Amino acid sequence: MSALRAEVPGLTLSTDVIVGFPGETREDFEATLLLAERVRFSGFFGFTYSERPNTPAKKLEDDVPAAEKSARLEQIFALTDHHRKEHLSSRVGGTERVLCERRAKNGDFMGRSEQNEIVHFACERDVVGRFIPIQIRAAYANSLRGEIAPGFDLTALAPHGAAATASGPVRRTLPVVAGP
Repeated sequence: MSALRAEVPGLTLSTDVIVGFPGETREDFEATLLLAERVRFSGFFGFTYSERPNTPAKKLEDDVPAAEKSARLEQIFALTDHHRKEHLSSRVGGTERVLCERRAKNGDFMGRSEQNEIVHFACERDVVGRFIPIQIRAAYANSLRGEIAPGFDLTALAPHGAAATASGPVRRTLPVVAGP
């Protein structure tokens, strides 16, 4: 993990996890917790196992009690929620390049940073579909709040439909990292 983060500063990772899959032991779950602690996911989606029609797992014995599944899910959410809050708090004070996705019901805009964080901000112009530098002022449980970075000239944006004025994200091939 440290090699990846050294190669790609600002790298964030997210995952989906099913707890209580048939045959999952307490040791298996502890290994999942250790992995979550090591990786420190910025995004985490967790679910308890439940039988689904037309899946190979339907043939397996659901041997993890429902109360144990719920307890495991609560435990891993406590850990990963803590990591996400730490991550979002670390963004406060910095400036993020945000792709504006839509206007929210309250009139503000919502977009995503290059690390896929949700960022809310106010703006007097329609900037949907635009990359805007946003200075982050606050972190919430699942998102960030900011304002247009000082010195950014909104009037310099080309009209909608004109060629984009912001360059796209940098794309790199990552080295394969094996082992702990």
